[in-house]
Amino acid sequence: MQRIGKMMIHNNPKLADVSTPNLYREAFPYTEFPKVIFDNKSVPYEIPEKIWVTDTTFRDGQQARHPYTPQQVLRIYDFLHEIDGGTGLIRQCEFFLYSDRDRKAVELCKERGYRYPEITGWIRAVAADFKLVSEMGLQETGILTSASDYHIFLKLRKTRDQAMNAYLDIAKAALDTGVIPRCHFEDVTRADYDGFVLPFSAELMKLAKEYNKPVKIRLCDTLGFGLPWDGVALPRSIPRLIHGLRKIGVPAEWLEWHGHNDLHKVQVNAATLVPGYDVARLRGRAAHQVSRRIVEEDAIISISQGDRARNLYANEVSLDSITRTVQQIQANISVPRDEVALRGVGPANLVAGRTVEPNALKRIPPGDSPRRVGPDEVGLNHIASRTLY
Repeated sequence: MQRIGKMMIHNNPKLADVSTPNLYREAFPYTEFPKVIFDNKSVPYEIPEKIWVTDTTFRDGQQARHPYTPQQVLRIYDFLHEIDGGTGLIRQCEFFLYSDRDRKAVELCKERGYRYPEITGWIRAVAADFKLVSEMGLQETGILTSASDYHIFLKLRKTRDQAMNAYLDIAKAALDTGVIPRCHFEDVTRADYDGFVLPFSAELMKLAKEYNKPVKIRLCDTLGFGLPWDGVALPRSIPRLIHGLRKIGVPAEWLEWHGHNDLHKVQVNAATLVPGYDVARLRGRAAHQVSRRIVEEDAIISISQGDRARNLYANEVSLDSITRTVQQIQANISVPRDEVALRGVGPANLVAGRTVEPNALKRIPPGDSPRRVGPDEVGLNHIASRTLY
């Protein structure tokens, strides 16, 4: 057993560098609907304490709609900063870096000089992409590190050992320049947990110890196969995905969850993690709207709309999961009415010039002076603005 600050590494999982991919055909047959396999194992809860909010509208959201202009990105970024009110509740934003439009948006947002939301990037695990992070002067970046054999063998045409070493090289390159790597375990709910996920995570924790810096892990339910029950066999059981990583010493604040709704489990999967499973952030996709993620130091809900099968709508999130966040936002934020032009409820209230429900404006008292914003307007509702176009 090793100690890294508050982090305890309990064992050293070994990579299973197999010659043929493990495609979990018993759970994912091509000819039938995916199977739910129960093995009736259980894991303990860890109760979260702290709460914060992050956002990926400018990366995930742009995969679901016509890309935002740099000016629209800046306007939404200003909204997020205003809503945060200097509290740090809205902790980070995530940006593409590839096009001139992407980089212009980052430059505009950086010129604001806001502490929150912090600007982070997203890249593939290739050296050429990391140059973009360095050029933009970012302190943290997401790195696409596909975890399942579907991706490693069939898409990347690599072995597990080759893939892991390539991922580790980019993580090292980030750490060498002082950038925090956030490794996105794509398709984790079809990945070999003991043979790849845990060994790769353990290697990342070794890097964290070597460099004395955080190395974050985002678990991505790319096809929405995750399930909220601990009695389900891995790799589909979300509680057990998290518990195993915590058991080998991954700190809660370095873990993130990123769900999808292909099989209509995005809300229950997020809600499962929020009450007690020890996860730092649940991340989800945003589209047409300002995406908000409610994070409890050890768990997050993303309130957003997804690019393919969507993620959570705000009105799907159960009140018992977000009450504490809403109360914190209500207690700390004052927003001028003319800064947030429209507020409403439901998935129809989208940002970029889309329709807002007819009764939405009735919820906003008259007058343009700053006022306290209630939980029904910030904690539960989408934000729309007439000034984006």
